[in-house]
Amino acid sequence: MAENSENTTRIKSKKLKVKKETVIIQTETECDIYRLKIKLAALDETKTLLKKLHLLKVEKTYEIRRKEKQKAQEGKTMCVTFDFMQNLPLHHIRTSDVFFSRQPSWLYVFGIYNVGKNQVVLNSYLETEGKKGQKDVVTLLLRYFSTHGIHSDKLVLISDGCCGQDNNYVMVYFLYCLVHALKLFKSIKYIFSIRGHTYLPNDQDFSLIRNKKKKMTAEVPDDWNDLMETVRKNPSPFIVEKIKYTELMNIKPTVSLFTSIKTGNEYERRRMFKIIDDVPYVQVRYYCTDPWHRIQIRNKRKLPEELQFQPKYNSRLPINPHKL
Repeated sequence: MAENSENTTRIKSKKLKVKKETVIIQTETECDIYRLKIKLAALDETKTLLKKLHLLKVEKTYEIRRKEKQKAQEGKTMCVTFDFMQNLPLHHIRTSDVFFSRQPSWLYVFGIYNVGKNQVVLNSYLETEGKKGQKDVVTLLLRYFSTHGIHSDKLVLISDGCCGQDNNYVMVYFLYCLVHALKLFKSIKYIFSIRGHTYLPNDQDFSLIRNKKKKMTAEVPDDWNDLMETVRKNPSPFIVEKIKYTELMNIKPTVSLFTSIKTGNEYERRRMFKIIDDVPYVQVRYYCTDPWHRIQIRNKRKLPEELQFQPKYNSRLPINPHKL
């Protein structure tokens, strides 16, 4: 009996190890996966080819982004990049004892960069006003388009491809409704950078804030907002907009009424997708050099000319008791 119990324990432990390894692989970036493949390759020639293949894919993504940037600067398209900055702490005091004595509250900063205008809009809000999920991201984008009067025949979006924020089916449905229901744009192309090689223009904007962060203290959100408004002078200062929980909408239920819900790798593995007003389906590329694939997302319901969204939050989010 003792031997059987030991064997059972060993089998269970092996299963647990397999599960842990699976989780680790799924959470790694594409660079880490290629490093693992190169490390496990038996031949040196195979290692060289794998590394070269990965770098070629990265360079192709950069090449596409450079072309879109040039088109935006020439006024042929509108190109927008966006990303979240690393959370800013409150209170931010340059003393380690004070910082570690309590858990700080966080100020979220969502940066939107208009490539053609070289204009930066920073949306800042406390963790009690909202979160950083997919519904918050699409709401902030919709708010940006409507508040700043963004409309064009062709829109190009570029981001890092985080599945929990922008590389998901909610974003696809939202952009589909922008083209086919609200008709803000005639076509939208969305490019996801290879994780580990993003280097978005937003990172340069955030670096200006991080450099000043080392030399200042911040006790209230306005301390950070004042810093962001003055940290850049040329070509234009940052536009800082304070977001309240009443402005964040739950877009998912509305856009899901007119689309068929699909999840999984079909959306998360794509590197680029395109939506055109006279084409009822979504065109997808899983790599930048792949041919376009079709994905049918519409159901039989007729798209309305106006969309109404419900508020995502009915009140401010509670503060973690450990932070009080």
